[in-house]
Amino acid sequence: MQEKDLPVNSGSEENIVSDLNEEINVPEEETVMKFRDEDGNTVELEIAAKIYLGETEYLILRDSENEDDEFLFRTDFDSEGNPEYNAVENDEEFNEVKKEYAKLLYNEN
Repeated sequence: MQEKDLPVNSGSEENIVSDLNEEINVPEEETVMKFRDEDGNTVELEIAAKIYLGETEYLILRDSENEDDEFLFRTDFDSEGNPEYNAVENDEEFNEVKKEYAKLLYNEN
């Protein structure tokens, strides 16, 4: 199991993750990403799926302790090409990714 310690930008409620030095490639086995919440607590989220809409990558992250809790992050890149993981706030964008995720889960075309 690969682990990443990712700081969360506490400047916003959406938990924007930045300062990742390596590109994350999800291997066949589980990958765990560690986040620090606004209180400084470490939260472990597993990558449940990678979804691509066009050229945009999205990560479905699942709470390691409560598998019913899933979170959606879009992979953006800063001016230097480093990935940043941003919570999806737009309802239309969220629903498009959710629809693609459902297709993956239920093997629909």
